[in-house]
Amino acid sequence: MSRWWNFVVGAISPDTSSMAAQKIGVNPATLTRWKQGTPPDAPHVVAFARAYQVSSIKALIAAGILTADDVSDVSDVCPNEIALADIPLGELLAELRTRLEEAEAAFGDLGVLGSAKGDKRVRGEKVKRRLIR
Repeated sequence: MSRWWNFVVGAISPDTSSMAAQKIGVNPATLTRWKQGTPPDAPHVVAFARAYQVSSIKALIAAGILTADDVSDVSDVCPNEIALADIPLGELLAELRTRLEEAEAAFGDLGVLGSAKGDKRVRGEKVKRRLIR
């Protein structure tokens, strides 16, 4: 079996090929051709990846459309990305506070926001216990 077909089988389980074809939006014969070794085209690979919530890049590599070397440096594709070290401390702290507030809204009091009561180690353990649940 081809690398692509092995990738497909692993991603669609427990769906059948017919179910997968419907989910992807292709004719079931397309999956039969893939199983027989016919390489997929890029739009079908991306549709497959989106339908099964797997990485489009990994799917394109499994399909033989891209290689790992093709995607080893995508910095020029994402020029707006900033290194974490380049973000001002105030912005990082504000983002951290926002995320902690969101976490506390979702999981309850994590013991890290608000007053500085209690031993820091105890509060840290409380955070770990709540996040692990």
